[in-house]
Amino acid sequence: MVILLLACTDSKSAEPDPGLVMARYAGLSFDETRSAWRQALASATPVKKAGRLYKGGYWSTATRARVDAAIPMRTLVVSAGLGLVDVQDRVPSYAATFTPGTRDSIPSDPTGVTARRWWWGLGGVEKFRRQVIEAKDPRLISAMPFRYLDAAQPGLLQFVEAHGSERLVILGTENQKARFPEFAESWADLDLSMVHALGGTAGQLTARALRWVCDQVHEPGQITPSAVRKMVAPLADPDAPPLYPKRIRRSPEEVRRWILAALAGEDPPTSATGALRRFRGEGNAFEQKRFGRLYHELVLSQEVDLGF
Repeated sequence: MVILLLACTDSKSAEPDPGLVMARYAGLSFDETRSAWRQALASATPVKKAGRLYKGGYWSTATRARVDAAIPMRTLVVSAGLGLVDVQDRVPSYAATFTPGTRDSIPSDPTGVTARRWWWGLGGVEKFRRQVIEAKDPRLISAMPFRYLDAAQPGLLQFVEAHGSERLVILGTENQKARFPEFAESWADLDLSMVHALGGTAGQLTARALRWVCDQVHEPGQITPSAVRKMVAPLADPDAPPLYPKRIRRSPEEVRRWILAALAGEDPPTSATGALRRFRGEGNAFEQKRFGRLYHELVLSQEVDLGF
């Protein structure tokens, strides 16, 4: 059995269950949050199949990989709110993510340990054992951001121990691989220059590479790290222009000062999007959602007078 392992998405096609909104538990300890979340999850009402709950560019591209593949494949989702689900499972909607810096981020730490504890507590590792490790003749392809690899790492280690590194393929960049040396033998390197061949954006690179690989595969035995590396290698273009200009990463305090100065200037930005575009145009770098949150906090706190 070939299994595609994807990450859940922030964007959903249904409003979250009131008890399954991570921001609701702000201020609680990790254990208190996990306990309250599990209770809310147990009583939540499923609203639709997982495959129809998630949405966005990453999701639509990655799920097309299974639909268009020449061989049968199963798709499982590493979910920050549900643990591990099949795209055919009916599930409740929720607001939770392993990506830090948003109002609905789970409690996290830079090492990924907290994400693993959270996912384990939602039954993710146990479901992974039953549905992946104990599957008949399994081969696994992961196409997830590194925060979700952090969460699923215990299950992936058990998979390698049971079936060997040749039956696991992890699609990801070289920078991400440095975070997971334990999976080096299973890694298939992706390069940002591949976006020019695959299309889409850098955020969709892993999903588009997954779709490319699934288009090339005609039998499960082709799904090995070495074979997949050969499939994606020609997509890299060392002469391609960089996707993004080189920018200087700024601290939250530096961003805060920049926003205050911009809002107090002669031509203040009237939206977070406009402010971020100008900020980046000056050669600065900062994560989009965190920038937007800082912008709105400064406007709402009335620290500046926008003049309109």
